[in-house]
Amino acid sequence: MLSLRSPVNAFKAVKSGVLEVVAEAMETHPSAVNMQRQACQMLRNLAVRSQDCRLESTQLLLDRLKKDRKKKRKKERKKERKK
Repeated sequence: MLSLRSPVNAFKAVKSGVLEVVAEAMETHPSAVNMQRQACQMLRNLAVRSQDCRLESTQLLLDRLKKDRKKKRKKERKKERKK
């Protein structure tokens, strides 16, 4: 709530590493639907409410998506080799 209402607090949260913590939690618990939803809303709120955080949060999310894509490709290659 504090981050949502205060761009200064949102900036402090991002600079303290909250984006990485949230992304790691989301990656570790992919089937925790409510946590995933809340985490997405938090990331959205941080990016929307603080212009200073927008680029950093967007970049982190893009990096995580790329990492996930690489993991999926690696698994697919392993399956193909086993055939």
